Amino acid sequence: MILTEKDRNNLIHSLLLMGEALTQCGAEIFRVEDTLNRIGYAYGVKEMNVFVITSGMVITMDYADGSSITETRRMRGITGNDFEELESINELSREICLNPVPVAEFAERMDAILRRKAQAKGFKAARGVIAGSALAAGAFALFFGGDVADGIAAAIFSLLIVWMQMKVAPACMTREVFEFICSFAVFLLIGVTCRLVPGLAQDKIMIGDIMLLVPGVAFTNSIRDILLGDTLSGILRFIEAMLLTGALAAGAIAAMWLVAGIVG
Repeated sequence: MILTEKDRNNLIHSLLLMGEALTQCGAEIFRVEDTLNRIGYAYGVKEMNVFVITSGMVITMDYADGSSITETRRMRGITGNDFEELESINELSREICLNPVPVAEFAERMDAILRRKAQAKGFKAARGVIAGSALAAGAFALFFGGDVADGIAAAIFSLLIVWMQMKVAPACMTREVFEFICSFAVFLLIGVTCRLVPGLAQDKIMIGDIMLLVPGVAFTNSIRDILLGDTLSGILRFIEAMLLTGALAAGAIAAMWLVAGIVG
């Protein structure tokens, strides 16, 4: 496929968007680099050089006519795990590799995926997340020794966590700030509620809800990247997971200390 200069600029721009989206969806670094390389070669690029870490990305594309283009992107968004968006991007990449469409169409389809994510807001769009969070929080509270009342309370407080993930998280510069704010607010309300409602086990409810905030997937991803040879990205993700854990613990401790000081 012969690409014009405009097509080449649009292509690398779309690849940067795709790489950023994949990274923030929770894809392993190796998979991000491999996907972008394959798409570049599908469009006739002679040599692709893609370097990705969790906070930045560099793409260099060398063409057969001797020209080359390089662009970098600083990634500051909050990373997470959005498997629906991840599957949409993977499906698009597979289609492009099998049958490259015009670059303009590729850019439009990539923008459509990102717009669909931006439009999927509100409790109506997040019903699956709400139900899953409530079920998980209640089940963990029961699993660790709580009774039915504790499970129901944990499920109710999980709704606050989901609401904060949708409304507060986008306003936070980093996930560490959000983890502290969310854990502090939720555990403060749990502590006050348990003091006002006799019979509720505060520790069991907290365990049920804290499992929704523990960065277990982030820690697993860091080990996965290290084992796949992406040592730098793995270390960065490991440090991020530890910082998230520290922020979560600090918020919980501050909330318990405040409740003990005021109510106790």
